[in-house]
Amino acid sequence: MNGGTVAAATTPRLITNQISKLANNIVFDGRAQRLAFLTDLQLHKLGNRTIVVEGDVTFNRISDPTYGKNLRLRGSGDFHYNLSSSGTNVGAHIYNTGEGALYVYGAGTVGAISYYSGSGGLIAVGDRRDPSSGAIERGIGSLRIRGNGRGLELSTPGITVEMALAASANDRIVLEDNGGRNADTDIVLADPTTNPAGATLKLTAEPDFSPNPNQVFVLIEHLGSGSGTIVGTFRDLPHGALIDLAGGMVINYGAKQVTLTNRPSLLFEVVAGDTQTSDAGAAFAEPLQVRVLNSLGEAVPNVLVVFTSPESGAAATFPSGNQAVSDSNGLVSIPVGANPIGGSYRVRAHTFPYETTEIEFTLTNLAPEPTATATPICI
Repeated sequence: MNGGTVAAATTPRLITNQISKLANNIVFDGRAQRLAFLTDLQLHKLGNRTIVVEGDVTFNRISDPTYGKNLRLRGSGDFHYNLSSSGTNVGAHIYNTGEGALYVYGAGTVGAISYYSGSGGLIAVGDRRDPSSGAIERGIGSLRIRGNGRGLELSTPGITVEMALAASANDRIVLEDNGGRNADTDIVLADPTTNPAGATLKLTAEPDFSPNPNQVFVLIEHLGSGSGTIVGTFRDLPHGALIDLAGGMVINYGAKQVTLTNRPSLLFEVVAGDTQTSDAGAAFAEPLQVRVLNSLGEAVPNVLVVFTSPESGAAATFPSGNQAVSDSNGLVSIPVGANPIGGSYRVRAHTFPYETTEIEFTLTNLAPEPTATATPICI
């Protein structure tokens, strides 16, 4: 089919074998009712393709026999795309330049996936959207990005990445090296200009998921051999954040991997900085130091610790920031100062955002002595 419009009428429209190949500028209109395709649609061998999406549109699969064509999305609708775990999906690049959302489901190999504009969307690794009902069928799998000098670019707000963990496996996203083509390609979780807060990570655990303490799970892996790296962090989940899952899972970001580590029953011990006194407005002599331990008393590295002071009255200041990640010895050290108000108060150190562990420091700011003023004497 070349050009034209395919529209759902007054009832949900399911199309089978009526369109087999995608040409340029076809408008898929699911505004009146959801529009879905049960069979594969094929990218035309002669070139890249642009389609316009309006309303709710689901493609069960888009195959790319030459494994090198791009699919560009325009329009204000939501495009739902089921990957196939075998065969060829969109081989080069699927990217959204419209106002709508891009939803990608499943496991298998695809080219690059980029969110350049629009209202965000979803990457649901291992799952599938049923074209007939629109229901989401949950599963576990690996989304492998073959890449073409681009990788995974979550560069607009409103994107969610859904991943699940089970006893035998977990969802993964893998950027392949592809013969060196992705050596310098980045995986972008947060774009400092267009999406500084980052994409949202939604994690779920299957009923059989019962990890061992300290067990590590790889969520995202970059196999490129060059300078390509993982850029940014997921929204509200900085390096070392503790997630409320299986008793506590710590997320860590490296240049080539994003991992989860099971860290249940964390403990804190004060190393230095408690019961200090300082002049108001001056620095305390010692930093606040905490050691992060497991239930066996062993040091735990790479855990984020946040220090919280009262919001009013006598309080602490943190000239280098109020959070840090534990080092290889489990140690966290934060320089601390006194605000200009005198009085005693407590500073709380805790995990974030899942606050399972905390400990307190008592600090005192000494108010300045009142300045004596001379009383004039009249003679």
